[in-house]
Amino acid sequence: MRLQHRTIPCAIDLSACGLDQIEESDDAFVIGAMTPLSVLESHADFARATNGVFTAAVRDIVGPQFRNLATVGGSLYGRFGFSDVLCALLALECEAKFTGAGRMSLADLCEEGYPRDVLGRIVVHRRPYQASYKCLRRQATDFPVVNVAAAYWGDE
Repeated sequence: MRLQHRTIPCAIDLSACGLDQIEESDDAFVIGAMTPLSVLESHADFARATNGVFTAAVRDIVGPQFRNLATVGGSLYGRFGFSDVLCALLALECEAKFTGAGRMSLADLCEEGYPRDVLGRIVVHRRPYQASYKCLRRQATDFPVVNVAAAYWGDE
């Protein structure tokens, strides 16, 4: 940002807001927007509950140093088509929690666009998931050309 010649009217630092972890409850996992991708990759209970889909989705993203810095919120709010994290979360029908707008499904966020709000948390409901994530990359650390995630639970 310091190399650019434009004025940023407002910047918000969420690093001290306690949004850098995965919280567990009986019915959901709540992922803070500042949670590093490496936590998604290595959280044992979360991996078990989601059938390891995030371990597969995150492990090929650049390298461990990058995954320690890149956040879940940054991966989602951009709504990039090559986002491994967004693809995997969409398959699990997760919800985003904004500070003002409240809850919104990730599918609605992708279709409707950016609310002028702060993304705080992502809610992943506990279900008996059978899930998988696969991607095709031209090189190991490149953006995926195609990424696909699918999940099945109950009759859905």
